[in-house]
Amino acid sequence: MKKTTKYILFAILGGIALMTVAAMNGWRLDDHTVPKNRTREQYDFEGTFNPIVNFLNQEKKDFTGIKSYYSYVGFASTPRELDEVYRINLDTEQSPIVGTYEIEKGGEKQKVPITYSNQQITYEEELTPQFDEDILNMVLKPEYFESLDIQQTRKSAETELSQLIYKPENQSDLFKKLKKKYEMPSDTKLSVILGYAHYNEYNFSITLKSKDKIVYISSSIYLNKGE
Repeated sequence: MKKTTKYILFAILGGIALMTVAAMNGWRLDDHTVPKNRTREQYDFEGTFNPIVNFLNQEKKDFTGIKSYYSYVGFASTPRELDEVYRINLDTEQSPIVGTYEIEKGGEKQKVPITYSNQQITYEEELTPQFDEDILNMVLKPEYFESLDIQQTRKSAETELSQLIYKPENQSDLFKKLKKKYEMPSDTKLSVILGYAHYNEYNFSITLKSKDKIVYISSSIYLNKGE
């Protein structure tokens, strides 16, 4: 009995010593869940953007609890002025899902009604070029975000706006695919931002940027209240 008590006492003292060392070195016992390229604060903050990350992870988009969906592609030669803009707005509470497709180019705007079903767009009027369905239905696995280093986090208590800005990269499969799709030059870098705004808007944006050409890609979901 004394021997058992002695072992229990050693175990308790060992546990206390381990927690003391952990505290002195600035890590927690549950930090094994935090990737090496994240701090605990960054990891927890990144988790607040799960609605858009989970949405992007879906092969076939599930719009349950989503009020509307917005997708956008823009082209520019300088950061201050867009040369071409292509937008899709979908009312995902309708059945079938309906919306609009809009093109802004050369100072002119064109807009046509659309329906969306089985991940395909049906245009009620002729409008070219058609929107890129690969962008509208983009699939990105959580592992992609996990592979990126975090550059900056922003959160405003006054406006409820928050952003997670990842460091630019030029090595991923996503980068190589988009660089080829948009015929970007060799000095191109890809930047990713996750965002949240009031009214339950979650946003994902990509910027492909070189010295002479910029491509902006963005997707937003608007959740129903309480989702």
